[in-house]
Amino acid sequence: MLASIFLPCPETRYVRRRFRVPDERVETFSAELWGGQPLGLELHVGSIDAYYEEGAVPVWTGSAHGVELIAEELVAAEDWQAGWRAAASPFALGGCFWVDPGEPRGETRAPAGRQLLRLPARRAFGTGSHASTRLAVEWLEEIPMAGLDVLDVGAGSGVLSFACRRLGAHRVVALESDLESVLLAGANRSLNQLHVALIGGTAAALGSASFDLIAANLLSAHLFPQLPDLIERLRPGGSLVYSGALTVERRDVVAGFRDLSLVALGEKVEGEWSAWRLRSERAR
Repeated sequence: MLASIFLPCPETRYVRRRFRVPDERVETFSAELWGGQPLGLELHVGSIDAYYEEGAVPVWTGSAHGVELIAEELVAAEDWQAGWRAAASPFALGGCFWVDPGEPRGETRAPAGRQLLRLPARRAFGTGSHASTRLAVEWLEEIPMAGLDVLDVGAGSGVLSFACRRLGAHRVVALESDLESVLLAGANRSLNQLHVALIGGTAAALGSASFDLIAANLLSAHLFPQLPDLIERLRPGGSLVYSGALTVERRDVVAGFRDLSLVALGEKVEGEWSAWRLRSERAR
C-alpha cells in the first residue's frame, strides 16, 4: 500500500530505507517517519520503505520497540507508466479532439475534423480519459472561445488549457499548486507547441489579472476553499466551467454555488460525476 505517491522524474535517484517494523508499531512509526519529511512511504507486511531525496536523508538514531533499519540503498526513479504508454492507443475527447497518450513518436494523425493533443501518460489522471475531464471539455466546446482570456485552475497535465487554445482562446493561464504537475504541463506545452502561461501556486500568484472564463477540473473539496478568490477575477459577463464533483454531493455543491452568487446555466452528468457552467451575479 502506498501511503504517499510521488512522480519520479526521469534519471532521478532516491534513497530508500527499509525498516523491519512489528505490526503493532506500523501506525506510530509511520508518523515518526513523516517527521523526517520523506517523499513517500511504502508499507509492506512486516516492513516499511521510506523514500528520500538524495542528499536530504535524516540521521537515523535508532528507535525502540523492535524497529530495525535493515537496508539503505540508492535507487533510480521508476517510470510507472512506461509500459502502459508503449501500448496506449489514441482516443476521441469531446467532439473536437484526438488525444495520444502514448510515447511521443511523431507519426500520430488525428481523424478528419479533430485536433491532435499529445499527452503522454505520466500519471493515471491527466490524459483526458477521466469522465470529469470529458465533461469539462464538452462544456468548453459549447462556449465561443475566440478572443477570450481563460484561467485553468488545477491544470494538471494541461489538457483543458490546451483545449481552450485550440478552440481559439486569446490567452490561457494554467494555475497549478503542485510543482511536478507544472513541470509536466510545461513538457506537454512544448510537445503540442501551444502557448499557455504556466503558474505554480495559488490565485494570489495571479496578481490583478482577470478573465472571461475560468475552467476548473478538480474535486469540490479542493475548489471551494479558493472559489471566492477565483470568482472575484471573473469579468462582467464571464462564466465558470466546473467539473469534478460527485453526483452524491450535488446538494452541498449547489448550495455552495448559491452562497457565492453563482447561477448554474446548465449541468452535465456522466456516471458518478457532474459538471456545470455557471455565471457570477456578484455586484461589482
